[in-house]
Amino acid sequence: MIENKVAHEILYIKDFGKGMHRRTAKIKLLENDVTREDLQNLTRDIWLEHGQDVDELVTVFYLPDMDTSSVSYAFGGCMKGKGCYVTVVK
Repeated sequence: MIENKVAHEILYIKDFGKGMHRRTAKIKLLENDVTREDLQNLTRDIWLEHGQDVDELVTVFYLPDMDTSSVSYAFGGCMKGKGCYVTVVK
């Protein structure tokens, strides 16, 4: 169980890639007031729970009122041996 202070819903987790095994987690945030650090911690937590068997986990974040079939609010990711990152779209 992920214990992160950011209220969220995982919409789906999907694998992709042939040469490099990757996984994408699409996340709907349930609150607007989140920091880059919150998103990075959430990305790391999801990586620890759902990404240990892949080379890279990518997180795609949406704010509560955003259309999840459109542009996202932020992207994050973790790679084996390289750590985690978050990029907020402005």
